[in-house]
Amino acid sequence: MARRGSHLFGVALLVSLVESAVVLHVWVTCDIGGINATVSLLSVVLFGFPALLVAHMVVLGLVRWIAGRKRRRSLGVLLVQTLLVLAGAFVVLTVVATPDEPSRTCVDGVPEWWPEWLPHQSHGA
Repeated sequence: MARRGSHLFGVALLVSLVESAVVLHVWVTCDIGGINATVSLLSVVLFGFPALLVAHMVVLGLVRWIAGRKRRRSLGVLLVQTLLVLAGAFVVLTVVATPDEPSRTCVDGVPEWWPEWLPHQSHGA
């Protein structure tokens, strides 16, 4: 039987992995970090991923704690947790992943594969 709260860790882990993968892919494509892809990889693996995982765990755990220690799961709590995780992912993808200024390889400040509907830092520039 799964421990209580193990699903929170799973959700936080999955979202953090996806966010880290997208950030790393953008940073490598746009040559963020300046030296090479290894610097970007180490930055994301050693600092970015753990920070995202802790942040998501804190948010998910805090919502669960605020909602109280109910014996049954509430759809409202699940909805709030989902919305907060999605909001955090949106901020990471639109602010952290994208560079402030255009680079040699990312003239618009984002890679060519970046969806047009998703804003980015250099969107207004």
